[in-house]
Amino acid sequence: FNSPSYLSNPTIYDGLTQKFSHTNRKTEPFVHYFDTARRLQHNDIGPQWHLIDVGAVKVASHLLQFVRMTFGWELEARGP
Repeated sequence: FNSPSYLSNPTIYDGLTQKFSHTNRKTEPFVHYFDTARRLQHNDIGPQWHLIDVGAVKVASHLLQFVRMTFGWELEARGP
């Protein structure tokens, strides 16, 4: 998705109408890689390489911080 040819005229898929359309405008790269190395331990991954509940919480916590730092979004608690 970050190739120059794609970024020059991105394609959007509408799931409701099941149709593709082009934006007809150039865009910036938007695919980011989130590396989980050194964040998970062997016991955070269960059978068949699926995360257990503790592993999922760790990934979610680190991913929130990654999003906050990468995009500059201030993440605040809303609600009770």
